Amino acid sequence: MRSWGRRIAAALAIVGAVGCGPAAAAGPQVLFLSSFHKDLPAQREFERGLETVLGRGSANGILFEFLDSPRVPAGDAAEGMAALIERKYRSVPLSAVIAWGRPAAEFAATARGRLGRPPTLFVEIADDVAAAVVDRSAGDLVYAGQANYGQSLVEALRLSGPERLVVIGDGTVPTAAVRQAGFKDAVAALGIGLPVEYLVERPLEEVLDRVAQLPPKTMIFYLLSFSDGRGTPMTPYEVAQRISARANAPMFSAWASLMGSGVVGGHVLSIEAAGEDVGAALRALAAGQPVSAPRSAMRLVYDWPQLRRWGWDEASLPPGSAIVNRPPSAWEIYRWEMSLVAASMAALGSLAGFLARAVRSRDAALAALAVERASLAERVTVRTDELARSNAELQQFVYAVSHDLRQPLTAISAYITLIQRALGPTADAEVGHHLAFVGAGAKRMNAMIGGLLDYSRVGHSGRSTQAVDLGVVVAEALDNLQPTIAECGALVTVADGLPTVAGDDLELMRLFQNLIGNAIKYVAPGLRPEVAVDWVAEGEAVRITVADNGIGIAADQRERVFGVFQRLVTQDEYAGTGLGLALCRKIAEHHGGRIRIEDNPGGGSVFAVELPRGAG
Repeated sequence: MRSWGRRIAAALAIVGAVGCGPAAAAGPQVLFLSSFHKDLPAQREFERGLETVLGRGSANGILFEFLDSPRVPAGDAAEGMAALIERKYRSVPLSAVIAWGRPAAEFAATARGRLGRPPTLFVEIADDVAAAVVDRSAGDLVYAGQANYGQSLVEALRLSGPERLVVIGDGTVPTAAVRQAGFKDAVAALGIGLPVEYLVERPLEEVLDRVAQLPPKTMIFYLLSFSDGRGTPMTPYEVAQRISARANAPMFSAWASLMGSGVVGGHVLSIEAAGEDVGAALRALAAGQPVSAPRSAMRLVYDWPQLRRWGWDEASLPPGSAIVNRPPSAWEIYRWEMSLVAASMAALGSLAGFLARAVRSRDAALAALAVERASLAERVTVRTDELARSNAELQQFVYAVSHDLRQPLTAISAYITLIQRALGPTADAEVGHHLAFVGAGAKRMNAMIGGLLDYSRVGHSGRSTQAVDLGVVVAEALDNLQPTIAECGALVTVADGLPTVAGDDLELMRLFQNLIGNAIKYVAPGLRPEVAVDWVAEGEAVRITVADNGIGIAADQRERVFGVFQRLVTQDEYAGTGLGLALCRKIAEHHGGRIRIEDNPGGGSVFAVELPRGAG
C-alpha cells in the first residue's frame, strides 16, 4: 500500500500539471505552515489575531498549508509537504514563513532552500525545538513559545484550592509526551504536595466515567487530546466539551482557544495574542522596518458560565482579568427588535380592538337573524349589507394599518443605509454587524406586513369566477420565477394537458408560484433543485402535484407549516416570512379545494392541490 505522503505527492503532481495553486501569483506572499488541521478552534483564534492587526479579511491573502499531524504520521506528512512545496511554491516569492507547532517548525527548517530563505516566524514550540530550528541570522523569531504550565497551575490552584489533581491528556501524537513532561516539570518545580492522577492514553469513555465520580475538592487539568483513544479523530475542543459535561469537578487548561468548551480558564496561552504579534511582524517586514521582539502570550482569561457553575465571584479574580462568554442582556441583543415590536404591538392592538368589535357585531347580527326568522327575507338583506360594510371596513383598516406600519420601516431602512454610507470603510466591525442586523430585521418585517396584506386580500379581489387554464397559470408562474431558476440551474418539468378549473387566475398563479418557488429554494446546499408538476383527474375534481428533491418536511410538522408565520428553519438557513404556505392553503380553500403534503419516494416533498373541475 502506498504511504500517505506518496498519495499527497501524486495528488500535487496533478495540481501542478494543470497549472493550479498559487504559483502564478504575483508579488511577495506569506506561507503559513500549520502542524494541525484547518477546523481547529485555535486556528480561528490565530486568524482573528492576524486580522486585528492587518485588517479584516487579511488572512485570505496568506497561503495556508495544514500538515494535520495528529492524524497523519509525521514522516508521511513531511514527505507530502515536500512535494507540495516543490509543486506549488517553487516560483512564489515569499516574504515570510509562519510555522506553527513542532512538525511544521522542523519541516520549515529543512525546507529553507526551497522556500528562498525568507525569515521564519515560529509559533508555540519548545525551547529544545527552537534551539534546533531557529536561525537568528536569517531574521527568525519565536512567538508564544509553549504554554507556561507553572503559571497556569499556580492560578488554578489558587482559585480552586483542591486536595487532589487529575491530569487528562493524549498519548497518541508526538507532542503529547512533550506536554506531559513540561507539566510534570512544573509540578515538581512548584513543590505541589497533592496526589496527582494521570489519565493519559485512555479511551474517552473510560475518562468520562472516571471524571463523573471524582472525590470532593478535586481539580482537573486538561493537556489536550486529538482522538477518542480508539483511533477516531476529534478536536481538543470537542473532547473538552464532553469531559466538562460529565465532570463533577472544575477543569482548567493552559490554552485560551479552549474557552467556551467547559474549561474555567485562568493563566492561559492566547494564540490570538500570538497572532497579533505575528501580524505586527508581518506589517513591519512589509514596510522594511525592524521587527519588535515577541511579547509573552500568556493572558488571564476566564469563562463566565464556568465561574457561575462552580460558584466563584469575579471579585476573586486577579486585576486585569478578561471574562469571556458573558451573556449580553436581552436589551443589548434585541433592542432594535423590541422597539419595532413595541410599535407593531401598538398597531396590532388597534387592529385587535377593531376585530373584536367586528366579531361582536357579526355575532349580534347572527343572533338577531336566528330570533327573527319570520321576517328573514327582509332582515337578511339588511344584515348582509351590514356584514359587507363591516368586511369592507376591515379590509380598509388592514390596508391602512399595513401602510402605516410600512412607513416607519421604510424610514428605518433609509436611515440605516445613510449611516452605513456615512461610516464607510472606517466603520467598526461590531457596529457594521449591528446595522446590517437591524436593516435585515426591517426588511423581514416589511415582507411580513406585505404577506399579511396579501393573505387578507384572498377572496376579496372583486374579480368574477372564470374558467382558468392551469397550463397558462403555471407557465406565468415559471416566467416570474425565471431569474431564480436560471441562478440555481433548477430543472422544472411540467406535465402536458394541465386541466381547466373555475376560479381566479391571479390567485391560482400565486399559489403555484409559491409552491414551485419553495421547491427550488428549500434544497440542501450544493444540490441542483428538481421540480416536477403533474396532475390526475379524480372524479369531479383534479389533483395537481408539485414534487421536489428538497430537504423534506417531517410528518408531524406537515399541518403546522400551513399556519401563519410558522417556519421550520431559521432565517440564517433559508430566508422567508412564514406566510407562503398559509396563503396557498387560503387560496385553495377559497376555490373549494384543499392542499396537503405527501412523501416523495425519491426524497423531498410532494404538495398535492385538489380543486373542483371547471368547464374544459
